[in-house]
Amino acid sequence: MSTDAESSVRSNLIDVSYAQLHETLGGGLDGTPPRALKEYLLARKDTLSDLKSIFGKPSDASRKKIQNGSLKLADGVTVKIDEPDKEYIFAISDRYHIDEVQAFILFRSFLFNRGLPERVKADAPTAELKEGLLEVIAPYYYSERLFVIKTLGPLLRAYQDTEEPLHDVATEFLPEIAHDPIQFALDLVTEYVAKTREMLPDSLRMAPKSALEWIKQNLKEQLALLEVVFWTMWGYTPCASPVVVQIFKAAYDTTLGTAQANSTLMLDEESQQLLQDSAAYWILITVEALELEHVGHDDVLELSETPTGKILYISSPDTLSQLHDIVNSDTNSQFACTYLAWTYVLSRIVAKAKTLEAVPPAYQNFLNMINPTLTRAYTKDPEPLHVDMAKACIAPEAGLFSLLNNLLTKSPVFVLSAAWKTGSSVTEPNMIAYRSVLKGLVLALVELVHVELIPDFEGLVDVWVALFGRSESHRVAPLCAQFWQEDWMANNARRAIFDVARNRFPVQVRPLVKLLRAMTGSGFLDTDSLSTADHGPEGVALTPERQVGDRFVYYFFKSLPSYTQVIPLSSCTGAHASYERLPERYASGSTAFTYTNLRPVRLPGGSLLPARSLGTVVSADSGDYIIVSWMHQHSGWKVLLEILTDYVNRRHLHYTPGGQYQEVSFGRRGTAQVPLTLEMQDVGMDVSEKNDEAIVTEALDLLRSVIQANPDQAEVLMAELEDGSPVVSHRTSEAQPPDLVQLTTMVLEEALTRSNGRAKAPQRIQLITSAISVLSALLANPTYSNRVWLYIRSTTALFGTDKQPGYASSALSLERATGHYTMTLAILYLVQQLFYDASLSILPDNAKLQQVKEEVLLRAVRFVHTEIWIEHLGWKYAQLGDRFEIGRRISTLYSGILKHSPPSIESRPYALLSQTIGDVLLFKATSSTITPLVSTISSGGHMSRMLRSSRRYADTQRLLLLLGSLLRLSRQILNLKLRSNMATKPSLLEQSLCARVIGNGTSHENIHIKQEPIDVLASYVKDRDIDTHVSLQSIRLLTTLATSMSVINPSPPTIVGHLSDPESIVSAFVSIIQHPFDDPDVRIALWNFISLVVDTEPALGSLFVAGKFRRPTDGDTKVDVKGKGKEPEGTVKGVVLVTKSQSNVLNAAQEFLATWKELWEVNPELLSAILHLLAVVWEHALEHKASIQSLQGDAKFWGIVGAIVQEELGPAPEYDTTEIVSEDKIQHSNNHAAAACHAYRTLAKSYAVQLLSLDIGYHLASGAPSKKPESFLAIEGRFKDEDELSELLSEAAPSPYAPALYDEVTATMKKEFPGLSMVELELQEPQSDRLYGDRFTFSLPLLQDRLQAYRANVEVDAMDDPGELVIRSVMSVNLNLSLSHAQNALAERWEAPAAPGQYRTSGATHTSAPSLSTSPRPSRRLPWFSSKEKPGEMEAFLELVKNIREIILNKAHRLPLLQLIFFCAKEAVLLMNRPKPPNSDQRLTISQAIDAALNLVLEGLGVVFLSAQTRQDVDLDRDMELLVSTSPPPRHTGSQDVKSRTSCGQVSNSLRARTSPGCPTSHSSFQESTLSTRPISSNSTCPSLATPSLQSDWLGKAYSRRTATTASAKRSASARVDIVMPELPGERSPVHVEYCSMLGVVAAVITAVGKHNHYFDAEACGFVQLYGDQISRALSWTVGDSITMPLVEEIEQTVNLFYAIAASVPNAAKLNDAVTKVLRVFTTHSLLLLQQINYAVVHPNHLASLFEPVSPEERTQHERGQGVQDPLKRPLIAHLMHRLFRLSSNIVGTLVCISKADVVLCGSQEDWPVGEALIVPHSKVVLGEPASLGTLLELGNRSLEIMPRLYVRQGLITARRNLESIQLYSVTQLAMWLSKPEFAPGQEETDEAMDVQKPDSGPSGLNVSGSGSGLNFSTLKVDRRVTGSTPRSTSISMAERLRRGMDRGHGE
Repeated sequence: MSTDAESSVRSNLIDVSYAQLHETLGGGLDGTPPRALKEYLLARKDTLSDLKSIFGKPSDASRKKIQNGSLKLADGVTVKIDEPDKEYIFAISDRYHIDEVQAFILFRSFLFNRGLPERVKADAPTAELKEGLLEVIAPYYYSERLFVIKTLGPLLRAYQDTEEPLHDVATEFLPEIAHDPIQFALDLVTEYVAKTREMLPDSLRMAPKSALEWIKQNLKEQLALLEVVFWTMWGYTPCASPVVVQIFKAAYDTTLGTAQANSTLMLDEESQQLLQDSAAYWILITVEALELEHVGHDDVLELSETPTGKILYISSPDTLSQLHDIVNSDTNSQFACTYLAWTYVLSRIVAKAKTLEAVPPAYQNFLNMINPTLTRAYTKDPEPLHVDMAKACIAPEAGLFSLLNNLLTKSPVFVLSAAWKTGSSVTEPNMIAYRSVLKGLVLALVELVHVELIPDFEGLVDVWVALFGRSESHRVAPLCAQFWQEDWMANNARRAIFDVARNRFPVQVRPLVKLLRAMTGSGFLDTDSLSTADHGPEGVALTPERQVGDRFVYYFFKSLPSYTQVIPLSSCTGAHASYERLPERYASGSTAFTYTNLRPVRLPGGSLLPARSLGTVVSADSGDYIIVSWMHQHSGWKVLLEILTDYVNRRHLHYTPGGQYQEVSFGRRGTAQVPLTLEMQDVGMDVSEKNDEAIVTEALDLLRSVIQANPDQAEVLMAELEDGSPVVSHRTSEAQPPDLVQLTTMVLEEALTRSNGRAKAPQRIQLITSAISVLSALLANPTYSNRVWLYIRSTTALFGTDKQPGYASSALSLERATGHYTMTLAILYLVQQLFYDASLSILPDNAKLQQVKEEVLLRAVRFVHTEIWIEHLGWKYAQLGDRFEIGRRISTLYSGILKHSPPSIESRPYALLSQTIGDVLLFKATSSTITPLVSTISSGGHMSRMLRSSRRYADTQRLLLLLGSLLRLSRQILNLKLRSNMATKPSLLEQSLCARVIGNGTSHENIHIKQEPIDVLASYVKDRDIDTHVSLQSIRLLTTLATSMSVINPSPPTIVGHLSDPESIVSAFVSIIQHPFDDPDVRIALWNFISLVVDTEPALGSLFVAGKFRRPTDGDTKVDVKGKGKEPEGTVKGVVLVTKSQSNVLNAAQEFLATWKELWEVNPELLSAILHLLAVVWEHALEHKASIQSLQGDAKFWGIVGAIVQEELGPAPEYDTTEIVSEDKIQHSNNHAAAACHAYRTLAKSYAVQLLSLDIGYHLASGAPSKKPESFLAIEGRFKDEDELSELLSEAAPSPYAPALYDEVTATMKKEFPGLSMVELELQEPQSDRLYGDRFTFSLPLLQDRLQAYRANVEVDAMDDPGELVIRSVMSVNLNLSLSHAQNALAERWEAPAAPGQYRTSGATHTSAPSLSTSPRPSRRLPWFSSKEKPGEMEAFLELVKNIREIILNKAHRLPLLQLIFFCAKEAVLLMNRPKPPNSDQRLTISQAIDAALNLVLEGLGVVFLSAQTRQDVDLDRDMELLVSTSPPPRHTGSQDVKSRTSCGQVSNSLRARTSPGCPTSHSSFQESTLSTRPISSNSTCPSLATPSLQSDWLGKAYSRRTATTASAKRSASARVDIVMPELPGERSPVHVEYCSMLGVVAAVITAVGKHNHYFDAEACGFVQLYGDQISRALSWTVGDSITMPLVEEIEQTVNLFYAIAASVPNAAKLNDAVTKVLRVFTTHSLLLLQQINYAVVHPNHLASLFEPVSPEERTQHERGQGVQDPLKRPLIAHLMHRLFRLSSNIVGTLVCISKADVVLCGSQEDWPVGEALIVPHSKVVLGEPASLGTLLELGNRSLEIMPRLYVRQGLITARRNLESIQLYSVTQLAMWLSKPEFAPGQEETDEAMDVQKPDSGPSGLNVSGSGSGLNFSTLKVDRRVTGSTPRSTSISMAERLRRGMDRGHGE
């Protein structure tokens, strides 16, 4: 199947499906330009204008177009059709009876957007293949048909709304397809009716499955048509007579869509739901068609035969008669809404007619029928017809209220959760327009009938609440605001429902409270069963509409004009009557009964009713009681406070469960007061123990609805509750009345303490939930949030303590029994709000309050973790979505804690809390903690498919929200691990993700499938049914996981090892990055992921790069998954629908680079990601040699890369933020877009430069072919011209970095916001995960959160807000860092093309060098060295040398000249080595310049070394690197020369590694190594360069400084130098390499100086003291520790150091005390170490188990040798054994030198150092003790045993040398021991006196001074007898001495 061969432009008809077009329209353009959107629509104009025949009918003309093989589509794109395609196109056309051209578009669009599933076998026979194609394309065909109809909905909706982004597009396009709106509406209704009567095709009657599919498709298209009809009548088509009549006829003929021709086959649940949805739409359409809103306005309603308004159907009396007959033809209850709407129209017509002087003649007959009184004045007044109709509407049997309530609470048209649960096909559930239609209907009812006369007032209240209060806030808030601002003022009838409820208040509390709560606009509560997954109080912003609703509700309830009271008649008579009845009044023929109070009355709520107030009786004056409504203004809020106080009093008086609160006691106030105080029961309030929980719950719900996310209103409300007199229920005058916080806490505590019982469990749970929600809402108010914290801290009922669990645990058990978890969710939200409030209130002066908050949070988080997180997977759930919501809220809480208080930052707030979360999830994680995380991720894909198949879309939505949160949390955990000291160790999360998980199901599902979590993550990325956010989070988690696993040491796991089918996943990923309409963020993240795995995982990377997936087929015709391909020559008959040979990233990248110019302009981020991948592939060119070979020779490809390199970047844009703008509801800098775009372009260019450099270097490394590579030829032209090259390089020279910005914002923070620092705002994500722009390095959301606390305490002028200044400054810093990072990348990439040895061009001269040397990032390598002698070259070079010398002598410019100095020195070497060297004058010129340069370099080295001791800086590292490269060569002496050498590259790597986080070294660790680096010139060429001034001056100074005891030196030396470091996994630490080199240098210097060291030995001892801890650690190795080759090297270098010190001791009578102590301590350590080495060489198997490879080469060799049984036959172990023998030889040799064995052998006995006789002559070998004579004997025997097995000459030499050293040391030690004098009398028994006295603790360091943390010399005493100090005793024989030693050894 072919590509669009005849047009380079792709067709949007193929690429953009109707579903995608509808999604774009529904999203309000969604980033698509209006011009492009209009082109999409115009290309589909014919299809959209003919809904009767979607996709047309087959025709000969269309068939001929297909057969021609070339087709021009409606969008002007010409495509080629290959012969194999035609058969499938005609098959699709025949199957679905559609036009052949449309069949071709459908076919290509299907292949492009969906691809063929794997179940379609490519090698199947043609007929079977065709049938398989028709089967898999059927769902796509039906979907496209449906979205053709649905596409019109967003356009019609936008046509009416001028604020819609699509408004302009809709106004231009709709007239194109519906130029006659009336006829368009008629056609829609006609088509709908036709579909209801369409019979099932005969061909499907014998195929039940296909028949059911056809019927459902028919019903879905009917529903889609009704949606379009509704939006057509909403604002596009006028309500003309033909349209309204046609609509009513269709509605009644089809019985609201339920009368179907195939109704007997519509018995399944989905079909029934479709019919119900159609009925709901018919109700809306019929009501909307009558235009009730306009009919209700007298100035709009016209009774005229020539109307001018919009309501055209009223202008035709015949139409009115027809409609009247239709409405009365069926009075079934399902038509109650339509019947009511028509009744209202009749009432308005009658009312309008009464206002006319003369009724138009045409209306006479109609008016006579509906209202005879208008024309028959003499008759008895009968009621108008609409009055009787209205009574019929409100009659209980009519079912009006139940119908409206069912629509508003159960229909998917009005309830989003119902639409999700039922999987409804409703396109846009719960639109505001739908509720607006019903709002008009309800208002028509209250205008039509007095509310007092409605018998089912409670039913009306329920409908009102469901309409205005039981939906998402953004759907009902505009309706509430419209009611308060317009309808409330329109007439009294519309607000009558509130007047009736007010007149019953407070006797009946609930109706008014419920109505007011609904009218706040806050929508349904989380306890509402209609609440959706994405709805919740968290994160809901306060909208202007909601603010209006809250304000109106507050003021309405604050000033109630009446107070209703139940009065017993006995209180109205007698001598002590409190009330009396006033004389009757007569007004308007009615009798009004009035009462008055004889004394003041203090009413519940605290208000005082003055004496002689008037009240009207509102109930019949009969019985024992009357109900009086007093004319008394009071606050309903105080009444609610009264209810809460009374509830607390009663509950605590009558119920004492043993909680922490004592029984409430109120004392009497003494004698009766003048005011009569009435309590709640006295006024007849309907509050009792049966309903008090429900009333308190509704009161709390009203309070939280008003204050939720509205802190200003909350403060006003709280002030209202606290002002005025206390409530009646508060009787203790000496105590402060409890406020709302205290009352709510007490209500919560009381409810929790009673939660162990089962009575009223559901109601009690709602009460607990409401109380918790009120506390959560109050936390948002800074004034009252502290009260909440204190009360929560004071109570243990909620979260408990370490010793006492809270009552909430028992309450949770109630929910576990029922399976509903509203209270659990409320508790989780409270904890979230506690943390958010704590995060937003961090100030330096409230440390105690922060401590309180952290204490509460720790308790709360512990409760959540132990009681909910660990257990919630095993609970029973009535709705599976609750499980997902619980998991989401907890994971969001954990994620928020890690985000606001990262454990990797030391100066973070709430450190203990974040560390606890870090320990729980990472550092001390357990399986019970990680299982809820990994298990849900692993089983999420299976659960999602299962839920979708069962049409449980609400649960699916919640699952997707949970997955997004868990994936984000997992990524945070891994990022935290990467920044911690356990980066090289696998975490439990990684182990779980790499393990095969058995998904654990719930009671509703059986999910026991073994799944690889990594495989599931990959499936989330490629699954198109998964939410885009989940796909994005999945690929980001995979990227972070791959990064984290790549640094695990020693053997990192891989991604590819955990993929079930890597090939299909790779193919799917490549398809996603190729698809232009997939989410751009996902595609870019995929490019970055692929780049990472290519770099770190060779297997998976090769799979992405190669991507060759082929299958055996019947033919060779190739079609890729997008429907593009071609049939090669020689093809046989047969079609391959899928071949993945093109599914590799190289081809995808090449395809995108073909349009690089567009990407450069529009999407440079994607371009940079593509080029980054190519650069990574070329970095591993040898691995992918076969794959990149074709591209290496592709001149077009390299031409594109070269063009990108040569593309002009332009000047860097401004980064100073002067204004903050809003883009997609996100605040950005006004320079954000420009700076981010420029940064990505710079980054893309840097990768292009790197790509060229790598390819050129690859060709050079492969043997320097004679033909220049295409990569070099692509830019050769720019290199030939000096100006062009300079211009090209000059783009990399300037740096936009402005450190002053950072300093300024830091200073501002320090001044205006003390306690806030930039360090706390730094993002914790790796730099590769960040986006360039104003959020690149520092978090703006976190900054805005932190600033809220400061702004709450200080009132600032909006024009001079320091917070706004800081935000703009941080934006500027982020923009500047974005530009700087990209610019640095470009400069670094340019270093590689400047490397020596690459292709040179004849046009470049020496003068080109300065263009790059001016860069602040100096390069080490320049390419312009001469290889051949050229005319005039010497003169030009000498002129350059003279100028450089003059510049050097001028003190103005120094470091920028280092590259020129490098060049001149190198060029001088080349010139000196030529056959014709320079003459004497020329040599003199060069020598003078080099002398000046040398002084500059040496001075620069000194300055850099001094600076390096005090600070760490990357620029300082680069300066040191460049200075070292130009430094003179050292003069090496001794055998340590080679060991002490290191390359400049090693120094650079070491320095860069040091700058990585967590590296403990300092600059001074590298000074010795830099001094011994390779110079750029040789001694023979320029003798002046070989001056030893640097060594003699700076070396001595550097080492002498180390002996100083300054704090900085101690800190530098006390840092441990480990063999490996987390920043360089799998490699030896460069710091350790330099440390070993430094030891070698010191030893070499000491050896070179020799015995005449002029006190240098003391300096050397100071060096040993400074690094004592590190040296002691090396010498303290035991056989219980692991061993590595670098460790052996470190021990060797340490031993060599002590040997050099011992060998350099002067022959003086008195030795230096420091030297003596150092050598003594070494002797102690070395004897212990020698014992360990002896054990290791004697037990080779144990030694093999201790060995750990470090480098990859060692790991490879180690793994190869694992199968060999004999460890000595393993190469690495044999080499290790050889090195240990050599080490033992060196140790013994050093001991020989220290003990002066030569004196023992050659000198007299009086001169023997008897004090050095430390080897006890016994045969015992104890592992933990120093070496004995038995140790030496055993080590010597082992040397003899091993010699025959060593076939290497060096090994024999080492073993022989070891044997000789042991013999020498043993003999001399034995001789000195035997020569000791006899023991003093009485001490012969204590032979242990000859042993070395070991210190109490093992050696932990070397401390020459005898103090400090190291080993103290005063504890290292050897009991010895000094000759001459004590008189000799009688000697014993040598045999006796030996016998004693041996006997003691055996005895022990």
